[in-house]
Amino acid sequence: MVRAVDKQVQEIISQKVQEMMGEMMTKLVPEMTQNVVGFALERIEKVVKEVVPDLAEKAIQEEIKRLEKGEKVREGKGWINGLNALGQIL
Repeated sequence: MVRAVDKQVQEIISQKVQEMMGEMMTKLVPEMTQNVVGFALERIEKVVKEVVPDLAEKAIQEEIKRLEKGEKVREGKGWINGLNALGQIL
């Protein structure tokens, strides 16, 4: 009889633990996902703000040098498209 009671108690505890874990996961996973995505976006934005101005400056300087040599403007190619796309994103 004691073993039957122990088994019932164990089953009840197991069921309640599963319910609690399910509820916890239902509540925590979306919040954790939102926090991770938010953190990632903050880091990406920081990197973009640090890197893009330097890249743009370098690309502009290269274009100025190229134009000073009398080369034709390369509209819609290379870094120009990249800068246009980046401007639309930001």
